[in-house]
Amino acid sequence: MKVSTVVLIKYAAIALWALGMVVFFFGELTELDSLAKVGIRILMSAVPVTGVYLVAGFFISSDAQKEPIDDSEGLSFSQVDSTEGFGDNLEMESTEWIKTNPINEAMDNPETMGLPAVGSTEDEVYRIASNLSLVRESISISDDGVYCPICNHANVDIEKLRMPCPTCGRELLAFGWD
Repeated sequence: MKVSTVVLIKYAAIALWALGMVVFFFGELTELDSLAKVGIRILMSAVPVTGVYLVAGFFISSDAQKEPIDDSEGLSFSQVDSTEGFGDNLEMESTEWIKTNPINEAMDNPETMGLPAVGSTEDEVYRIASNLSLVRESISISDDGVYCPICNHANVDIEKLRMPCPTCGRELLAFGWD
């Protein structure tokens, strides 16, 4: 039985998401903060694998795939925006802002993964982003920053969390760089 590369990438992404959730919840249950943080790191490492899977699905012909791609299987997010690359925060100052991109615009059926539907109102986008931020805020991650899902920009200074966005005035939300 020959398995396509896209299917292998899909299963790798699902495995990382599942492993991350198990490690995180075990860390929370045993009250080992360091283990919970490892779980979050594993979850965040699944993001680039998922991105490769989604991009590969666009470029590999459907004839080469033995199984239909369903990008909603097992995926969830802790924010509604991302930046262009990984490590974008490493050279930033606390006064700088970087452009973010809505994740929902890069996938089919984003609402099945807890993201707002494309074309949602600003209030709906912010409501969903705020709920996701509450989950992310419950776990202290040292290199988190803040972002505004409406103005689509992020900053490295977590001390700005829940302060007004300098552009629209909504509260800034937790943002992960990985």
